[in-house]
Amino acid sequence: MSHRYNLYRRASGIYVVRISVPQRFRRYAGQCEIHTSTSTYHLQEAKQRATRLIAVWHQTLREYEELDYQTLKDCAPLLTGKGMISLTNFSQAIKLPITQLIQAVINRRFPVFWLASGQTGFYVENASDVEKDHVVGGFVLNSAFEIGEEISAKGYLQPFNPLHTLRCLITEGISDEETAFRAGGENPKGGWFFDLPGVVITPDSLMINNVQAESLRSDWLASSHPVAALKAHSAPAAISAAVTTSTNEYVHHKYYSKTVTWLCEEYLNHRRKGKITVAAVNDTKKFFSFMIELMGDVTLDTVDRDFLRAFESKLRTIPANRDKAKIKYGLNGINELIAKAAENEDPLMSDESVRKYVNGVFGAIKWAVADGKFIKSPCDNFFPKKDAELMPQELAETFSSEDITNIFSLPWFISGTGERNSKGRFHQYRPFHYWMPLLGLFTGARVNEIAQLYLKDLLEEDGVFYLNLDSDEASGKKLKNANARRKIPLHSVIINLGFIDYVQALRDSGYERLFPELKAHRTKGFGRPVSAWFNESLLAGRLKMARNRSKSFHSFRHTVATHLKEKGVSSEFRKQLLGHVRGETETEVRYSKDLKPVHMIAVIEQLDFELPNICKFNSEDGLSAINNAILIKR
Repeated sequence: MSHRYNLYRRASGIYVVRISVPQRFRRYAGQCEIHTSTSTYHLQEAKQRATRLIAVWHQTLREYEELDYQTLKDCAPLLTGKGMISLTNFSQAIKLPITQLIQAVINRRFPVFWLASGQTGFYVENASDVEKDHVVGGFVLNSAFEIGEEISAKGYLQPFNPLHTLRCLITEGISDEETAFRAGGENPKGGWFFDLPGVVITPDSLMINNVQAESLRSDWLASSHPVAALKAHSAPAAISAAVTTSTNEYVHHKYYSKTVTWLCEEYLNHRRKGKITVAAVNDTKKFFSFMIELMGDVTLDTVDRDFLRAFESKLRTIPANRDKAKIKYGLNGINELIAKAAENEDPLMSDESVRKYVNGVFGAIKWAVADGKFIKSPCDNFFPKKDAELMPQELAETFSSEDITNIFSLPWFISGTGERNSKGRFHQYRPFHYWMPLLGLFTGARVNEIAQLYLKDLLEEDGVFYLNLDSDEASGKKLKNANARRKIPLHSVIINLGFIDYVQALRDSGYERLFPELKAHRTKGFGRPVSAWFNESLLAGRLKMARNRSKSFHSFRHTVATHLKEKGVSSEFRKQLLGHVRGETETEVRYSKDLKPVHMIAVIEQLDFELPNICKFNSEDGLSAINNAILIKR
């Protein structure tokens, strides 16, 4: 370590500046230490950059010293601009689009801060003591309010999930309903919790440290003017020659100076002209962001087959669950994490995951070839083809009779309701815990198809109650494709357990959705919290099933299909029930119309699974559980 320049060298060879924050300023700086990369492997260049960063830090210290301590303590708004700069101001200062700046902050994993200026909140000494809500994610606010101290919050606080906050700013320009923050500073274990509607965060109110801002500005300047940057740092002539004479057989020379980030944006702009889902956009951004984190936001003249092979090789050195590993070792930098994983012989990323991340950027490269930006593709035949080891129907298992018995023997099925806590509230139990598995077993519908239903989707025709599965942009309902539109009659078991009565109780209470307690995931809809609860909390947690993805909520669908096939139900009827293409011939597909619910009820009633003695649903408790869920969400 170079002590004079506060430098240390990572395992990757990159030099990093480390600055210790004086204890009296830690609460207001939000950090005990500031780490920021110099983005160089060369010691002399790192020293030059470190000198500029340390100068910025000393200026920040002088600003802190000039502030009266009592003013610092009692009037936190005066801290604005002292040691920190908002994303908006920084974006304007360096003339960089705000979304590009935020992405750079994400890539560099800089801590971000929101300035509390006297808002009333609940302070908890150790945030890990607050109860977690594993269904919707995050904390149970009521738990924080019970154990926390209600006081005014002042100083810089860090969002508990900064990646979520920053991504919201990119996609929506705002992150609202922020309720949980890390205290940072002297007590990094502490947490602040705010009642709903929570805190609204914008690029104006989210800040980064001046030292890290200067580091980012220097990197941006170097990438924008690479030749000038090389001259400024007295690079050897050989390096300068390499910059000007490099060739790449894959990339058109006009685009040599464009970056990987630029390629990603160009590709997404092209895809947005057609039909692309939000999930597909986010996946593409995720794959590119991870490549940039590992390899840097390099210019396209360096992107060839060797570059992709290096990317693949580095992926194979990353811990299998890097997020848990970061928490375990208290590390954020990917290179330090790789070194720690190797030291402890941790399980590494699987071949399947490596292929997923590499293939994730191939779509953009193949498009770039068609668009003339690349001359040819460096990813052709990159991976050897795998022999199919399993038939498609073997990829997901059905539930056995024993599985079904175990699932439907859980307490809320046996009693028709859940357990209340000491205050008489339902903190864990939700109505969807009861109805979603039953509807999955007796309809074969996809998890999101059921979870997104409105009360108006329960209809009656010819004396038969049925669920109308349809898409509707106005109400946010989505189906996988046009074949998924269908009408599924309600099985007598569902009716006898009180489903119709519960729907009426919801209508009488003014609700519109069948499961108002569910909060939609931005890209995966209302089914996401159901899948997380069922697959992790119920199957893996309560029933101790192996989490190898062979059994999940989707297994209900396979179970229904297999059961009806064993019963001799025709393929056409099964396809209508499950929402697949109806038949194989043009007559079957184009001219045959779906059977009405009154004619499909006989098919549904052939689902005669052996269930334990399930109690009728307690609608009154169900409504109370919804009210408790809504309070917790608030």
